[in-house]
Amino acid sequence: MRSDADTVLALLTAPWTTHAVHTALRIGVFDILDEGPRTTGDIAHRTRTHAPSLERLLRLLTATHLVTPHPDGHALAPAARLLTRAHPHSLAPLARLYALPAITSAWQHLEHTIRTGHAAFPHANGAPVYPYLHATPDDAAVFDTAMAAASHTAATRLATDHDFTTARTLTDVGGGNGRFLATLMAHHPHLSGTLTDRADVLARLDPAMDRLVAQGRARTRPADFFTDAAPPADVYTLSRVLHNWDDADAARILTRIRSTMPAHARLLVVERLLSPDSTLSIAHDLHMMAITGGRERTRDQYAALCTRAHLDLAHVLHLDAGFCALVAVPAQAH
Repeated sequence: MRSDADTVLALLTAPWTTHAVHTALRIGVFDILDEGPRTTGDIAHRTRTHAPSLERLLRLLTATHLVTPHPDGHALAPAARLLTRAHPHSLAPLARLYALPAITSAWQHLEHTIRTGHAAFPHANGAPVYPYLHATPDDAAVFDTAMAAASHTAATRLATDHDFTTARTLTDVGGGNGRFLATLMAHHPHLSGTLTDRADVLARLDPAMDRLVAQGRARTRPADFFTDAAPPADVYTLSRVLHNWDDADAARILTRIRSTMPAHARLLVVERLLSPDSTLSIAHDLHMMAITGGRERTRDQYAALCTRAHLDLAHVLHLDAGFCALVAVPAQAH
């Protein structure tokens, strides 16, 4: 039976394990083992690392069930495939984002948020998240790739679980580099799409989105979702946007979208629902508080935001990786 001391010590030392995973990711351990079992010496040679030290790192990865013992040395555990570049739903880009000094420094200043109610990120980095990213292209590239990876899994499931057959036009509001929109359109060739976001973000399009624009199936439109109306469409998507903002700003975003929605249109809001039974959702809520000043929300809280914007929350689709799609329609459509 695990003692109270064991429980507390596991929490206190959890960052050590996180750093070990990030180190293994950076030096390429997971990608090498994805090719097949390898000895410590093989991995050390490929990664140009110190074999005895690497063996101790692999021992911790084994204890955390990311690596397994094998007659030929070490093998990749199933969960760790999500940390390889080749996996179609790789979480490696998210791991790289969470390891950025700008993100870790914000968490180190969490006390500032708890004492003041203000996000720690500007306090730690001298600027809010989005101005900071605009000024740091390397970090912006990591951010874009991580957001695309996070949304790709949800978009793949949404593309199959939501009925797009009657839709012809799709507008993704605040869609980043377009990976989410491109994934939906790849599953539904009859759709034409519009991607809206800030001009500096649209300058960093995902290759799949670039191809859709070149083919004439999609277009981009620079826009501020607080002030600019979204182009009219049959379906609007808003993926992982509202959790970045407090309730007042989230309601403003929804209201701007609602202002151009035809009566038959639907809005698909992709977010992670806050639940007392989900430690992950609770941790993400604290993360948003520290990084952007935003929050994760319950279904009822999202329904209340929709009501403020004259939308009705019709139903919720449960997607992969803890995400949901909240399907909202204009209030007068009921």
